[in-house]
Amino acid sequence: MIIATIQGAEEGFEHTTVINGKLVKGKEENEAINKLYEMLPRLNINDDEGVIKVKNGYTLCYMKHEKRDISNRRRTALIIYNNEVTNDEMQKTLKLMGLDYEKWQELHSKYKTNTSVKTLTSILVAIVIVFIIFYFINK
Repeated sequence: MIIATIQGAEEGFEHTTVINGKLVKGKEENEAINKLYEMLPRLNINDDEGVIKVKNGYTLCYMKHEKRDISNRRRTALIIYNNEVTNDEMQKTLKLMGLDYEKWQELHSKYKTNTSVKTLTSILVAIVIVFIIFYFINK
């Protein structure tokens, strides 16, 4: 599943919301936005764009839209998805949102690399600790 939303650029700031590659409005849009916000942790984001892990195996990508609002502010899109999302659904969703798929790929790849490095570092630290414990036990 993927849910994406962004505040509108025009007066009234109507959101654009997409679920699994399909534009939604009305009650379905409100339910989707509520579901998205329920899944978000308290965010302390210092970066303009990035990817973080959230609840229940979902991932959040937050990225800036190129089109500014009527007050000339950069708008931030929120995209939440799980591992079951296909590349086709992701591409359709981002296209409907007016976002760049290649930019999402770049952010997601950076996130996966950072996560892999952290996991590997944790494993290596655990191995070193185990070796130290065995060294002192067998001494």
